[in-house]
Amino acid sequence: MAVAAYDNGYYDWSEFQLSLIESIRQWETDQHGDNSPDLDAAWSYYDHWLTALETVLADGGALEPEDLDDRTRQILTTPRDANHHTARRDPVAIDPAR
Repeated sequence: MAVAAYDNGYYDWSEFQLSLIESIRQWETDQHGDNSPDLDAAWSYYDHWLTALETVLADGGALEPEDLDDRTRQILTTPRDANHHTARRDPVAIDPAR
């Protein structure tokens, strides 16, 4: 998704890099600051990467933060087995031409 958004001109790669650097810098500042509420926050490159992507897409107008929050809530409240009520016993056919 990130590469497709970049390829379609939603952001410049340098914007993403700077946003990623900023996310990591902010985490480091929070870890070493005296007023940090969560000094034991675990390091997660993926979290910083995702934050950077969301930031550049929101700053460029391609993503509304409210829409992202609504969709996240919808996904988190959907039961794990939603739409999987019936076992499917049909064989899976794979078309080798595709």
